[in-house]
Amino acid sequence: KRFETEILPAYEKYVRENFQNIDDYSFIYLDADYIPELVVRGQFLMDGNLVCTYADGVVGLRTGLGSIGYLERKNLLLYPRYHMGYYEDNVYSINNGKFICVGSGTYEDNIEDESSDYFRYSWNSVEVSQEEYKNKLSNLIGNNSMNSGQFISGHTIREAYAKFKAIKGM
Repeated sequence: KRFETEILPAYEKYVRENFQNIDDYSFIYLDADYIPELVVRGQFLMDGNLVCTYADGVVGLRTGLGSIGYLERKNLLLYPRYHMGYYEDNVYSINNGKFICVGSGTYEDNIEDESSDYFRYSWNSVEVSQEEYKNKLSNLIGNNSMNSGQFISGHTIREAYAKFKAIKGM
């Protein structure tokens, strides 16, 4: 009941004030609490996504280009980004009501040194090999697909929540 009277209106207000060009809304269980997170998908690729959580108010994480993936109730959100030969894998968790980056890797075209790997890799700003990069990402997310949970979407926040509630048996 608290969700519908307090949290849902707070999500609506936060989105109204912080995001435009909305394509759809989804609810997911990112962490293990009873409060689902709201995912707002932008209408255009450049709009990105907005992921909102609630803990004494709404906190949002704005993502840019690319999609997001998550492990349901494992508190892991993967936000990959890419732009013209530059790639990132950022992994976030919710900690004390805030989104915290728990790991960040990049790889980019390595056109200066043709004798080495095609990409130059780094993890948390430290240069690593491709194998080390894959191991560090795997240590965070395991061998799981980051889309283990489904995005249950609707054209309005209330419609998305009604669908989420019905599917999750709430």
